[in-house]
Amino acid sequence: MKYSSGKVSNKGIVVIPIEVRRQLAIDEGDKLEFVLNEGGGASMYVVKRKSVLDVFGVLETDKSIPDMNELRDSFKEEAARGIVHRGKNS
Repeated sequence: MKYSSGKVSNKGIVVIPIEVRRQLAIDEGDKLEFVLNEGGGASMYVVKRKSVLDVFGVLETDKSIPDMNELRDSFKEEAARGIVHRGKNS
């Protein structure tokens, strides 16, 4: 096992050597989770950055997924009806 060292700034920013980032596939935006051990040490885990697209389709459903343009148009129509309806009651 090869050891590599980084550096901690006075603001707590940690510089992780490129070899370690490559080996652990750490990308910009990923988070690091630190677990303190009873013996005074710590373990570090990489928490990969997720986007909505990463989880799209994970849940199964028997319903069709509406088109986003149709949803937006429907919302605009409902909002306009609400404005017109409130205007009549004023």
